[in-house]
Amino acid sequence: MKKLVLKGLLAQAEQLSREEQKNVVGGYTTPPPPPPVMHWVHCQNSGGYIIGSFQSSSCTYSVNYSICVSSYPGTVKCYAEGC
Repeated sequence: MKKLVLKGLLAQAEQLSREEQKNVVGGYTTPPPPPPVMHWVHCQNSGGYIIGSFQSSSCTYSVNYSICVSSYPGTVKCYAEGC
């Protein structure tokens, strides 16, 4: 009877250990990554009017400009808030 109880407890401990190991990297529990910081990007035409806007996690002008040009034809420049 004691052996059966010990085997059951050992099996539970091994299962818990496997579950904990899934969340551990380099001996430390890994927290979830923080969400990306989003910025509003505004696409402007040659008259300086905003013809479209979208949210982006990038502050790289070339990345945002290429999205503006493909999404809003007539875009000549863009700017991102908070960058």
